[in-house]
Amino acid sequence: MSPSYSKVFSDDKPIMSVKEARKLLGKDHENMTDGEVSELIGQLHELAKLSLDMAREQRLKKTLGKTAPKN
Repeated sequence: MSPSYSKVFSDDKPIMSVKEARKLLGKDHENMTDGEVSELIGQLHELAKLSLDMAREQRLKKTLGKTAPKN
């Protein structure tokens, strides 16, 4: 398990507990260890942050493109 994913922090609190994640994952993934579930939480959290950053960047480019002076 990667140490960077052993605990996912959002103001010193995990974004989601392993117990909550297990509920969402369901029986198909009950064979995952707590460490694997924790790592998955971390990976998905990072992916969500990246997606939001990309969306913000695209929105900003669109906004700036509309307000930029045309020659």
